[in-house]
Formats: sequence, C-alpha cells, structure tokens
Amino acid sequence: MVVRSPHAHARIRGLRARGVRPRAKQVVTARDLGKPIVLPGDIEGGAVAPHPLLAVDYVHYVGQPVAVVLGKSPQEAADRAMEVVVEYEPLQPLVDAEAALDRQALLLHRKLRTNVAYRDSWRRGAVARVFAAADVTISQRIHQQRIAAISLEGRAVLAVPPQNRDRTLTVWSSTQMPHALRDALEERLPLRGVRVRVIAPDVGGGFGAKGTIYPEEVLVPWLALRLGRPVKWVESRREHLLTICHGRSQFADVALAASRDGRIQGLRLRVVADLGAYLMSTTAEIPPLTLEMATGPYAIRNVEAELVEAYTNKVPTGAYRGAGRPEAAFYLERAIDILARTLELDPALVRRRNFIPPEAFPYRAPSGSVYDSGNYERALDRALDVSSYSQWRDRQAQARQAGRYLGIGLSSYVETCTYGSDTSRVELDTQGRVTVFSGTSPHGQGGATGFAQIVADALRSVSLPETPRASRMVTGRRGAGRWWSGGLRCTGLLSA
Repeated sequence: MVVRSPHAHARIRGLRARGVRPRAKQVVTARDLGKPIVLPGDIEGGAVAPHPLLAVDYVHYVGQPVAVVLGKSPQEAADRAMEVVVEYEPLQPLVDAEAALDRQALLLHRKLRTNVAYRDSWRRGAVARVFAAADVTISQRIHQQRIAAISLEGRAVLAVPPQNRDRTLTVWSSTQMPHALRDALEERLPLRGVRVRVIAPDVGGGFGAKGTIYPEEVLVPWLALRLGRPVKWVESRREHLLTICHGRSQFADVALAASRDGRIQGLRLRVVADLGAYLMSTTAEIPPLTLEMATGPYAIRNVEAELVEAYTNKVPTGAYRGAGRPEAAFYLERAIDILARTLELDPALVRRRNFIPPEAFPYRAPSGSVYDSGNYERALDRALDVSSYSQWRDRQAQARQAGRYLGIGLSSYVETCTYGSDTSRVELDTQGRVTVFSGTSPHGQGGATGFAQIVADALRSVSLPETPRASRMVTGRRGAGRWWSGGLRCTGLLSA
C-alpha cells in the first residue's frame, strides 16, 4: 500500500507509524532506500527535476508517494497504512504554468533556480514582413486542458526475486514499454550479479499513459530484492485518478497572416506547456512534437514558433493519444476556421488552397520534418463526397433561417510517427509448426493475430516439405487467440 500526499505542495515535518513493530520492515520511506533513486526523465539542454521514488523532505503534487506499507494481504497493508501519520507543513502551490514563468514566482525546485524546464524557438522565412503586408491577420488564444487516460485495467506490478540458483529478478508490469523498464531497473537497483527479466502481460488499455515508468515499477522490485520474497502492488481506481500521468495541458497563442483569397502566408505559434512537478520518461519530450507539427499538412513557409515548458505543483504529464501532435492540429485547424469565418470563405476551400501539393513530395516542413508522400486534396474531396458536405451546408443555411444552429466541423491531420525499429524472426520446426519472434510489445492492438495472419499468408506461396500446421507469436507475453484460414490453423500463442 502506497501512502500518498494529500497536498499539492508541502514540507514533510515527520512520519510515524502507530502500532508497527520496530524493525518489522513494514513501512519504507525515502531514507530506507539509501542513496536517492529517481525515475528516468531528461531533456538535452533543459533544467531537469528528477522524480524520486519516495518524497524527500517535500511533496510537489497530490498523490506523490511518501511511504510504502507492507502486508501479507491488500487488506492488511491498507489497515497498516491507516496507522501511518505524516506531518505536513502546507506551502503555497503553484498551479498556473504561465505564472510559473514570472521572475517573482515561487521556485518549486530551488536547486534549479528556475521553473522553466526547457525552451526552444525557431524562425523560417520573413515572418515579420508577411504579417505587416498581409491582407488579413487573425489571432487566437487557446487552452488545451489536462486530460488523463482511464483504462479498464489499472496498473499492477509483481516482482519475484532470484530463486535458488536462478539469478533472475522477474518483474511483471502492466506497461507499454517492458524493454525500457528492464533497462531502468538494471540502472537503479542493487542487483549484484542478478539479471532482470520484465514481462508485460495482457495490458487492459494503455493509451500512452502506460508508456512511462512510474515509482511503483521500481519500488516493488526493490522491495522484492530487499525482502527476498515476491511483492505485488495493484493500483486502485482512486490511485489511478490521482497519479496516472496527464496529457496535453498547454496554452497557445496562434496567429495567421493571409491573402484575401485565403492563402496562408505566415504562422506564429507560442506554446506554454505545463509539465507538472517532475520529469518522467516521456514528460519533456512530448511538447516539442507540437512545434514539429506546427504547419500540419499545409504549405506554410514563413513560420515563427516558440515553446516554453514549466514546472507546476501537478501530476507530471506524459504521452497520451497522439502525444503532442494533436495539440498542433487543434491550434492550426482552429485558426484556419477563424480565418475562413473572417474572410467569409468555406473552410474546406481555405484548406484546399493551402495543402501541400502532391508534386512537392518529399516535402521538408519549416520544422525540419520530411513528409514522404501525400495527396491531401484528394483525401479531402473524398471526405466531402462521402459525407454529402454540400447538402449539409444547404441544411445548415435552412436551419439558421429557422433560428436553429447546425454545426459542421472540418479537420485535416498529419503526424510524425513510427519511432524506432523492430526485427522479427520466423522459425519452422520439424513438426511443421511456425513460430514468429518479435520485439514488439502489444498492448491492445491485436498484434499477435495480425502477425500470425501475415506470416500464414506469406507461407501459402512458399514450397515447404510439409504444410505448416500452426503459427504462433512469441513476444515475451502470455495469452491466446486462434483463427482459421484456408485450412491452415494459426494459433496466436504468446509465450515467454
């Protein structure tokens, strides 16, 4: 059971546990960890506030782990946790990212001497000139609120220390990134010759929020090594709501300069990102993606972009459903709608006039990203056709004459993705069974089924001594899923 802070910002004055036997190893605090252990989280050129496994002297967000209470059952641990008394001195919290940028603002991490974690800015083209000469300019201030993933299955961690001659620490975690977790444990735990094996079982919803490393994922293996026995932690729904990393949380000022026919000549974008109290493994790297995709699918050559990341007394942010790129799309698409309304032009027409043309690919965006291919106008025309867009505009006009409002939304979206790479291996044994080995960690996408189908289809055209009878997928997980196709049985068995 994890004892968590009820305060967004406070000094820890003391901690005592009523009814806990001395030296019973039932309550663990930061002092028991020995040297400070922090979570992965960094950004080149930034001011890094590492996230400690357990709070040291101060707490900086509601839900921050302060102590761990052990029990033979969840009920026993919960009862003992009720006996833990933490004395807090509440401090003024800093909850506004823009206020955190003020030189007179309270410093959350005094050693950093700043609340700014990271800054970046760049300019391409003659931005000032095109804004000064433009037929029309529009500007808008947009706030993207904090959001959080609510997966059907919360997080859980089970760690089993080395048994007998097996010098392996085995950790099961509901994570999207078992390889990164393994590396983090190897770097932070006192292993003394013990190797680490991480298993990601079926993950009941990830959405990016399980793509970061949390304190419990390091605390539980640490406890298992210390106690020499298995240790398990299962997140409650309340804990999930308190501590799962949040997404978005940005303020943006966006402006467009355009001609009277709706052709965009310049873009200005300033983003202030609220990171929360600390850097976790994906916290600081998400907001730069907003600047990377600032121009979306549009051929805008004169661009001025700025990003400021700030610390506040909130839960750290991280990856969530697109992670930085949907924010950019929202700012740009909202600005284009305002431009279309200002010019009294159809929003679809303004988008079409500004798309990157097919002959321009491969296209280097002002951010430096290279788009390999695309035909955005054709995609838009297809969307307008299948949705009967022109008919909806007629119905909208009729509705307004009758005093009713009918909304019609348009949005064009492109994003940078496919980070990293993976290799696979296909093996055929003497029994005619086919096994596919892959380093990809599935967390709800049905990868095992898809890979088995791909391999089975490929093997149909291969001359083999004996027709393969089964195809199975091995990804370091365990689960099952079977399907049939053309008399070839493919079993999506996932084994370690």
